[in-house]
Amino acid sequence: MTTKKCASVYLANLPITQESSNREMFTIWIQALKKINNKIFSTIERGDFLENVCESGYRANGVYMFDIVDNDLVIRELSRWPDDYGTIPSDFELITQFKDPTYWFDDDKCYSGDIYSFTHHDVPKSYFHNNIVFIPLLKLIGHISFVSADDIDLYKVVKKNTIKITYDGNIYFVTDKSFYKYSSAVLTGKTKKYAELLRYITYVSISSITWIQA
Repeated sequence: MTTKKCASVYLANLPITQESSNREMFTIWIQALKKINNKIFSTIERGDFLENVCESGYRANGVYMFDIVDNDLVIRELSRWPDDYGTIPSDFELITQFKDPTYWFDDDKCYSGDIYSFTHHDVPKSYFHNNIVFIPLLKLIGHISFVSADDIDLYKVVKKNTIKITYDGNIYFVTDKSFYKYSSAVLTGKTKKYAELLRYITYVSISSITWIQA
């Protein structure tokens, strides 16, 4: 799990090469960023953003993610599902890998972390259509329960159609608003068995999470 509170954003002006594949182009970009400023390059972590300012300006156009593959830093495209304007890829997992629900977005669907520029004068131009992140329910078996009367008194959460996730010293309450829109897993209260619920891969909006750090 990352120890950083929010994803950083790295701005650069990188050439689009039509004659090569995206994978080849991304490899060229990695080498270019390292050459431009290796000090800034060395601070990049998995889950950080790259905004290519020669493409960006409309929603998440020109926005990419940094990932680690076989111990090497690589660039990846955003996922186009469930939001085809750009979604955090599903293997960047909220709670199990990135504990803060606002790791990638603030409430205005803009970047929430530090901003670094490889060109010294650029500013972010991108914004997100939806602040959708991924919760891997299958990995959280044993950490999920339904909201109790004590939870309602202590945390002022709504009991109806809400689950409680307790993981790594943090408590998350997720409402069914996050379930019905992007999957078929709609909570119906205590009649819904955990085994049935956990069969679903579930995307959530951070606005539907109440997060308490113990």
